[in-house]
Amino acid sequence: MEAGRTTAEGTYLAPWLFTAPLLSPGAGQLVPLRYAPNGPAAVEYLTALGARLPGEPPTASGYEAWRLARGTSGPAPARLYATAVLYVPGSGGSGGHHHEGTTSWLPSGMIVPVANLGTA
Repeated sequence: MEAGRTTAEGTYLAPWLFTAPLLSPGAGQLVPLRYAPNGPAAVEYLTALGARLPGEPPTASGYEAWRLARGTSGPAPARLYATAVLYVPGSGGSGGHHHEGTTSWLPSGMIVPVANLGTA
């Protein structure tokens, strides 16, 4: 660690690849985003998407288009997020914590901030 910086290892995905099918494999994906996926606006988008198009997975590009249509789009500092999918041995896949009718960035998983990337 030099000058307060840490090296983040893993697979880096472009923000437009922020979709559940690409985030699901447990390969240590890291995604730079200019919004918090669990922030109030992102949760509002998930709710609106689930109400309008049930079962449709959210995407970063869909979220950005939704923000632009609402007039809330704009530059923000990038932050690096890591993804993790819950796996229970013997369950045949994910831990079964995805509830029908809910829309989530990563069903049966979590997305957590790991580092700021600087200012925009």
